[in-house]
Amino acid sequence: MKKPRPKHSKARTRARQGRVLVVTSGKGGVGKTTSTAGLGAALAQSGQKVVLVDFDIGFPVEIILLCVRWYCKYGISYRDLAEMMSERGVSVDPSTIFRWVQRYAPEIEKPVRPYRGHRSGAWRVDETCVRVGGRWRYLFRAVDKHGRLIASMLAGRRDTGAAYHFLRKALRVVSDYPPSSVTTDKLASYPKAIRRVQDEGLLPQDVEHRTSKYLNNIIEADHGALKRVIRPTRGFQTMKAAAATLMGFETMRMIRRGHCVLRERHAIGEVRLVNQLFGLAA
Repeated sequence: MKKPRPKHSKARTRARQGRVLVVTSGKGGVGKTTSTAGLGAALAQSGQKVVLVDFDIGFPVEIILLCVRWYCKYGISYRDLAEMMSERGVSVDPSTIFRWVQRYAPEIEKPVRPYRGHRSGAWRVDETCVRVGGRWRYLFRAVDKHGRLIASMLAGRRDTGAAYHFLRKALRVVSDYPPSSVTTDKLASYPKAIRRVQDEGLLPQDVEHRTSKYLNNIIEADHGALKRVIRPTRGFQTMKAAAATLMGFETMRMIRRGHCVLRERHAIGEVRLVNQLFGLAA
C-alpha cells in the first residue's frame, strides 16, 4: 500500500528552488540578475527584455550553468560529466545534470537571441536524422552561406507540413532581413512549403529556390559537426528531451564559433558571455 504524500511536499519543493530574474537591455546591453522582489521595478524599466529563470538553489547558479555549458559544448555523457565535477569537489548525480540540461539549456538560448547579429540572405536548408525513442526523427536546419545558424526544428516527419512550419519559424527569426534565395536538396516537400509561405505573404515572390547539392555542402558538413556532439547521447528518449538538448547544442556551437555579437575569440570569452547574460560576471 502506497503511503500518502505529506501535505508540505510542495512547500519543500519551492524551498529548494530560487527564482532569478535576468533582465536584458533592449539596446544590446549586458543582462543583470535580480530576485523576484525586484520584478516590478525591472518590468518598469523601458527597453528591457525580461527572462524569468527558476534555479535549484541546492547548487550555486554558477555550477548549474557550468554543467549545462560543458554538456552542450563538448559532447560528453552525463556520467562522464558527473565524474569531472566530482574531481573538482562537486558531488552531483548524472540524473541531476540531465534535469538541469532539460530545464536550463533553452533558457541559455533566450538571452542569446538579441546577440545573433546579421545573417546573409542566401539560405542553405536541409534536414538530418536524429534517433528519438528508438525511431528516426528529422532535425530541420537552416544556415546562411557563411555557415551561421538561422534556425533549427525537430519534427517527426519531413513532409510538406513539417517543412512549412520550419520555414515559418526561420522567417520569424530573421523577420528584419528575409532571404533572397533558398537552397535545398531535391526533397519534394520544400517547393510546396515555399509556395505556401509565399502565398501567405510571409516570403517575397521573387525569392529564388535552388536545388544544388554543391551549394548545400556547407550545411551537410555542419550536420557532421553537430552529430559528433550528439553521438555520446546514444539517442533520446522523448521528443521534448531531444528538442531541449538540441537547442542547447546549437546555442553553444553558435557561441563557440563566434556567431554572436558579444563573442570574444577565446574560451574565456565564451564563459564571460554566458555569465554576463545571466548577471554572474561584470
